[in-house]
Amino acid sequence: MLQTLRRCTLLCCVSSLVACSSGGDSPVTPTPPTPPPPVAVASVLITPSTTELVVGRAATLSATPRDASGTALARAVTWQSLAPSVATVSSSGVVSAVAVGTSVITATSEGVTGSTTITVVPIPVATVAIGFAGGALVPQETRALTVAVRDSSAVSLPDRVITWRSTNTAVATIDSAAVLTARAVGTSIISATVDGRRDSIVVTVVPGGFVTATSGGTARSEDGNFELVVPAAAVSVPVAVRVTRVDTPPAHATLVAGSAFRVSPDSLAFAQAASLILRYGTPASAALPRQFRLHRWSGSAWEPRESAVDTSTRRVLGGVMRGGLYALIEVPRPVATVTVTPSNVSLERGDTLRLAATLRAADGASLAGRSVTWRSSNDAVATVSSSGLITAVSAGGPITVTAESEGQRGTATLTVTRTIRFERLFTGAFNSCALTEDGEAWCWGANEYCETGVAPCSAVVSSPARVPTTLRFREMAPGNEFTCGLALDGAAWCWGRNDLGELGTGTNADSQIPAAVTGGHRFVALRGVFSHVCGLTSVGDVWCWGSNSRGQLGASDDPRSSSTPLRVRGSQRFVQLEVGEEHSCGLTAAGQAWCWGENSDGESGDGSGIDRSSPVAVADAHVFDALSLGSFHSCGRKPTGETWCWGWNTNGQVGDGSRVSRLRPVRISGTDQFVSLHAFGWSTCALLANGEARCWGENAEGELGDGTTTDRLTPTNTLGSRRFRTLTHGGAFHMCGQSLERVWSCWGWNEWGQIGDGTRTNRLTPVLLPIPER
Repeated sequence: MLQTLRRCTLLCCVSSLVACSSGGDSPVTPTPPTPPPPVAVASVLITPSTTELVVGRAATLSATPRDASGTALARAVTWQSLAPSVATVSSSGVVSAVAVGTSVITATSEGVTGSTTITVVPIPVATVAIGFAGGALVPQETRALTVAVRDSSAVSLPDRVITWRSTNTAVATIDSAAVLTARAVGTSIISATVDGRRDSIVVTVVPGGFVTATSGGTARSEDGNFELVVPAAAVSVPVAVRVTRVDTPPAHATLVAGSAFRVSPDSLAFAQAASLILRYGTPASAALPRQFRLHRWSGSAWEPRESAVDTSTRRVLGGVMRGGLYALIEVPRPVATVTVTPSNVSLERGDTLRLAATLRAADGASLAGRSVTWRSSNDAVATVSSSGLITAVSAGGPITVTAESEGQRGTATLTVTRTIRFERLFTGAFNSCALTEDGEAWCWGANEYCETGVAPCSAVVSSPARVPTTLRFREMAPGNEFTCGLALDGAAWCWGRNDLGELGTGTNADSQIPAAVTGGHRFVALRGVFSHVCGLTSVGDVWCWGSNSRGQLGASDDPRSSSTPLRVRGSQRFVQLEVGEEHSCGLTAAGQAWCWGENSDGESGDGSGIDRSSPVAVADAHVFDALSLGSFHSCGRKPTGETWCWGWNTNGQVGDGSRVSRLRPVRISGTDQFVSLHAFGWSTCALLANGEARCWGENAEGELGDGTTTDRLTPTNTLGSRRFRTLTHGGAFHMCGQSLERVWSCWGWNEWGQIGDGTRTNRLTPVLLPIPER
C-alpha cells in the first residue's frame, strides 16, 4: 500500500495536476523535464597578463572566459584597446604596437571583462654617428652637427632624444640644437648619447676669429699681439679667419722680431678696410718705434701699408683689405714730398720716356733707396713700368702718371696724340690683323716667327703694331704662325713660319718680312686660316698652297705640302672663297657650294664623311648667296636669310640644337633671317638687319661674348643690346666686331694677345680695341 502511494505521488509529480486530482481510473499523460540554466561567465583571463612590444611589432593575446569555480568556458570574446594611438587589437586578439606608451587591452564575454597592460617601447638604438665636416675651428665659429641614429638594420631612428656633452666647455660648447660653438684655442671632445649609445669627435680650435657680414668680427693671435677687427659688411659670407705666428718670415734687415703673422685664407678680401693692430715688445736700442710701419709680403718683397704708431701702448695700427703675411718693419725717415719730372709730357704712340721721382723728407733733404710705385690713370692710353718708363699705347689724355712712396704722391700729366682708324679687321687662331682706310697693315698676337711683321721676333705682341712695309693691302689672312696679305694690285705677300710652304714663295724658308707669293698671280680675294692659303682670281679660279694633309689644296691627291700655288681642280668658277682649318669651299655665281679637303666630320657637306682632294658639290642642291667656314664646320646663308650648317658639331656650332656632327647641311634652329654670316673656330655668329648678333657653338674661351663659358647649341643673343656693322670670321677662337659707330671691340681667347688690348687675359665680354697712333 505504501509502495502504491509512493508510485502515485511520483506520477503526480511528473503528470499533470488535473490527472492526479481527478482520481478514478482515468489515464495520465507524462510532461518532459525542464533543462537547468547555463553556467554564467564569472571572469575572463587574458594571457600573457602584461606584454612589452617594440614599435611596429605585434603579439597575440589569449582570452579564456571562466565560471565561478574557475572552469574554462567556450564563450565569444570581444577585444578592445583603450589607447589605440599606442596599440591596436584585432578581433582575434592580435595586438600591434603603434607608438611609444601604455595601453590597456580588454576582452569582454557576456558582460564580464578582463584586461592586460601593453607597454610599447622604442626601437632599440644600435649605432650613433656624429656628422662633422672636420677641420679646425676658430673662436666664435659655429658648426651645425648632425647625428645619424640607426637600429640594427641600419634604419634611421628619428626624433630620439640626444644628450650632448663637451669635455672642455672653455674651448667649445654644444647646445641642444646640435650647434657647436668654438670659444677659445684648445681641444675638446664632443659626444652625443642616445639610449646608452654614444659617438664622439675631437674638436680643435686654433687662433683667429669668425667674421660675418652682419656684425663683422675680431680675429686674434694666441698671444694677443695680433688683432684684426673686421667691420660689418666687409665680407659677403661668413669667414673663418685664422691668425698664425710666422717664426721664420721672409728676411728683411729691419723686420721687428716676433711681429710676423699670417692672416688666412690668403684669398680673403674685404669690401672695406679692416683694422689691423700689431703689438711690439721693447725694441732694440737702435730701433725707432715711431718709424715702425706695417708691411705685407707680396710674394717677392715686403710692401708698406699705411699705418700709425702709438708708442704709449706699443701698438701699430693700419687698415688692410685682404689676408696674407703681415709684419712690422722699421723704416727710415718718412717721405714728405714726391716730385715727378718732367711734369707735363706729350708723346706719340709707341714712344717711350722715363720719368724721374725725387723724394724729400720734411726738412727738404733728398731721400734715396726708397720704394716708388708708379701708376697710370689709364693703361689704355699709356703704361708706366716699375722704374717710371712711360710707353704711349694709344691716343688720348691728358692722363695722370703718379709716383707714390710711403703714402706720398707726385704726378705728371701725359697726352698721347695722332690716332688712326681701322676699316677692316681679320682674326686668325693666334693673331689678328687690321687695315686702315689707306691699306696700312697692323697686326698683333703670337709673334714667335715674326708673323705680326714686328721684328725682332718675340712670344707676343699684345696690342696693335704697324707692319713695317710700304706695301698697302686690301685683305689680310692671318694663319697659324704666319700672315698673308693681298696687296692693292692683287699680288699676295706672306711672312712668318714656312715649314709647310704656307708662304707660297717656292721654298720652305721662314721670312720675317713680307715675301711675294710665287707665280705672278693676281687675286681678288685671299683666305688663310691654319696651314694653307687660297686665292681667288677675277675669272673665278682658285689657287692654293701650303699643307695638303687632308686634300685641302684641292689640286692633288698627294698629301704633301706645296710651297707654290696649285690650281684647284675642276671646271667650276667661284665668286666667293672661304677656308677652314683643313678644308676649303667656294661658291659659284649660281649659288652652288663646292668644298674639298677634310671631311671626316662632314666639313665638305656631301654626305660621305670621306676626305676630298677635289671640289665636291654640297649635298641637297641648296642655293646660297654667302658661305662662312669655321675650323671644322661650314655654313651657308640663303637669299631669304635662312642659314644652314654642316660638319663637326661637338660644341653645337652647327646650331641645330644637338652635338651630333652633320655630314650634310641642316637648317639651324629658329626663324631668324640673317644679313651676314660669320663662322669662326668652333662657333658661329650671324647678324640681323638691325645689327643685333645671334651666336652659337663653343664658348670655353668666352668667344660668344656673353660673360660665361657655356656652350650654346642654338642661336642665342649672347651679345645683348650691342649692334654691329660687321663681325670677323675664320679659324680663330676669338672674335671682333665693328659697332655701328665704327668702333672695334674683341672678345674670347687671348692667351697670345690676339684680342689686342695689351693683356693675355681671356675676355668673356667685348673689350674695346685700343686705337693705335701712326
